[in-house]
Amino acid sequence: MNLPTVQITKDSTSVLVTSSKGFKYYRPDRPTASLNSLWLRDNCPCPKCIDPTTRQKLHASSQVPVDISVSSVQIYPDGLELTWSKGLLLDVDSDVVGGDEEMAKARPGHKSLYPWEMILGSRAGSKSEQHNTRETRADGKQTTTTDL
Repeated sequence: MNLPTVQITKDSTSVLVTSSKGFKYYRPDRPTASLNSLWLRDNCPCPKCIDPTTRQKLHASSQVPVDISVSSVQIYPDGLELTWSKGLLLDVDSDVVGGDEEMAKARPGHKSLYPWEMILGSRAGSKSEQHNTRETRADGKQTTTTDL
């Protein structure tokens, strides 16, 4: 199986995933996906971050440090595993004193395993997969929305 290759941008703000021909989620018109590091961490699908029963996220987006980065990458047939440089910031309503950036730095190493379908499967591969919706706003102007 030809697994995708993964690169981290120099500024650590994005993860670039390039799939090759023969891979299930390969898109010939867009073989490379650029995934935002903050979005990836905020959407970690592990049971520590998402309740397995309700699929409810167990942290607030504001708890992801803005300067979080990927410290290591592992590529598996089932998906992409990223290890994070920092933990989540503690909730501001927490009873723990010192719930700040320093506390997050003390808890690095969270691992997120993203199934390939999650990070590559939802990309619209061609214009035929996109759907345009025309709406008329209250002020009479028309807008066009593209659903991917």
